[in-house]
Parts: sequence; structure tokens; C-alpha cells
Amino acid sequence: MPATNAVTSVRRPRALNRIVLAMLPRIANWPAAAGLAAIDGLLLLLSLGAAQWWVLHHHITGAGSWIPATAVAWLAGLVVFCATAMPLWHPGQTPLLIAGIEAPAGLLMAATVAAVTGAVLVRLANRAAEPA
Repeated sequence: MPATNAVTSVRRPRALNRIVLAMLPRIANWPAAAGLAAIDGLLLLLSLGAAQWWVLHHHITGAGSWIPATAVAWLAGLVVFCATAMPLWHPGQTPLLIAGIEAPAGLLMAATVAAVTGAVLVRLANRAAEPA
């Protein structure tokens, strides 16, 4: 007989319960795990801009601000995606409906990232074009 989660009333198979219970000792130190997750997320956000900066700095002087700018752009994009999609997600939705929610939210996320990075790139290009 499956166990019932009182918070969401979702039935889970016993095997899933065993997996969750097996993981508890590993996540017992959740503040450290949360800290590591935050560091990992920050490194991921910065690595996207660092990879692009590697090419950009050969063409534009002072391109160092590109790295934090892309991190901010992606963070803003993720916020837009979550603010758009999460209120519309509900248990029991069909995969087609979920895709119909996620596709426009993903497009809004992409537009947000493009707007922020585009504005930064224009600023960098204008600054590089100014006479010294």
C-alpha cells in the first residue's frame, strides 16, 4: 500500500519512500548543502559569462563587466520563468498542457536574457568606440 504525503495528498510508492529515507543521512546537514548549492549556482552563472568573455575580450576592451552582466541576465531570466510558469503548474496536468505553459515561459526567459545582455553589449561596444 502506497504511503500518503499529508501535505500534498500525493501517493508515493514504497520504493520512493525508501530512497528518500536513504538520502536523509546525506542531507542531514542541510545548511551546508544549501550553501554548496548556492556556490554551485553562482559558479554556473559566472561560468556562462566567463566562457563568452574569453572570446569577447579579444574584440572589446574592458569586457570584464560581461561576466557579472550575464550572471544577472540569467538570474533575471530564471526569475521571469518561475514567476510566469510556477503559478500555472498544478498536479495532474497533461504533458501537453505543461509544455504549453513552459514554452511561453521559456520564451519570456530568453527575451529577458537577450534584453539584458543586449543592453550590456551595446554599452560595451559604445564605450569601446569612444575615443580614448
